[in-house]
Amino acid sequence: MNDKKIAKKRISYHKSESLNKQSYKKFEPKEKRYFVRDKKLEGFWIRVYPSGAKSYGITTRKGGVGKPKLTTIGSCDLIAFEDAKETARQYLKAIKIDGQNPKDVIKKESTKDKTILDLVADYIELREGYLAVFTMKDYKARIVNRMKNLSAIPVKELNKDDIVNWWKACPKTRSDVIAFTYARKVCSVAVADGYIFFNPFNIAKELIGEFPSIPDREKFIDKSELPSFFNAFLEASKEMKTTIRDYLVFILVTGKRKGEVEQLTWDDVDFKRGTIRLTKTKTKKLDIVPMTDFLLLLLKYRFNDWNKDSKWVFPSHYANGEHLTNPYKALARIKGFDLSPHDFRRTFASATKELGIKNEDLSILLNHSKKNVTEGYVTTSLGYKEKNLDAIFDYFNKNSGDALRWMMVNWYEGNSNLFVPSPDGESIEIDRLKQRAHLFAENEDK
Repeated sequence: MNDKKIAKKRISYHKSESLNKQSYKKFEPKEKRYFVRDKKLEGFWIRVYPSGAKSYGITTRKGGVGKPKLTTIGSCDLIAFEDAKETARQYLKAIKIDGQNPKDVIKKESTKDKTILDLVADYIELREGYLAVFTMKDYKARIVNRMKNLSAIPVKELNKDDIVNWWKACPKTRSDVIAFTYARKVCSVAVADGYIFFNPFNIAKELIGEFPSIPDREKFIDKSELPSFFNAFLEASKEMKTTIRDYLVFILVTGKRKGEVEQLTWDDVDFKRGTIRLTKTKTKKLDIVPMTDFLLLLLKYRFNDWNKDSKWVFPSHYANGEHLTNPYKALARIKGFDLSPHDFRRTFASATKELGIKNEDLSILLNHSKKNVTEGYVTTSLGYKEKNLDAIFDYFNKNSGDALRWMMVNWYEGNSNLFVPSPDGESIEIDRLKQRAHLFAENEDK
């Protein structure tokens, strides 16, 4: 017989049997992948690959017509058989009977257990581009810190009793009220989106009633407290990371916001022109800060030590490639003072009051969003802003027993003879490094 006339028989490894939770363990890999189809639930199967990997899935026609579509449920090693089969029933009904797209079904299943934090992520994603960076971070931080138990419960299972019980047990601080407001807001958006049918926070609010009146925190370091504060700060600095220490000093002498300083990069620092650009501001207004003698030494010291390793002026010691975000442990080391970074900003503002600096000039220094302050003034008054910043530096230095001058020499490698006044009277456009060469210790003998 001619061998060419003998038809080759196609080998199939596919099987059909009643599947159970132990089934997938007994199927051995073959030369090609194959399916073991369930006799009890039509369309449900186990797929076995030549590599030995095995997965659950289904095959069915959308709306019962057309080409069969395969949808994988997941690995047999990761998903329990009972869970996989129940998911298969839901998929088969949704796809075959209701005519839904398999991807839509999978997406719906993956989002069925959203928490408040998931709703926050959705809320931020919809508003990315016009919601302030600080606000986006605050939404997540408040809920994580103040609603730890509630944020672990799927929103669809969250009820008024859970929320009321949380409120009874919480300290009822201003931060708790803000967290409640944020959670209520994102749940309202979820209702509008059709993810949930009612907002449990609205119902809980009716039961809780009016929130207690909590005044805004107005804490700052008074002039009379400055000597003891600087003594406590210098002592605490011995146990601080250098980056945290410098970050706190930077905020104190510039009055800038926490997040603005955290996101400062070396690309924003121009040593030649003597300027610092804050681009990530709460008001979304570019804020140009003139580089005083103190800031020049601080930043040059950091540049020499950190520029080779990070784009950030104040990089995180713990998150590779990220900037500093949490100075609170360091602040807690300052004994006798319960302070936040914003209290440093208030202390800066208090210093301007003591010096008689006008409110309009303070608004410029703090980069407030004010209608009576023109953008042109912000960008053309660098010399005037520098004069005010120098006055504030002198105020802090005088009322701290020369602590800032001590920092310039002992922390930031400045010339020990720093009581010689800096040259002045020239344009901000000149090379400030050359103009201020006398500041650096390396030039002390010249």
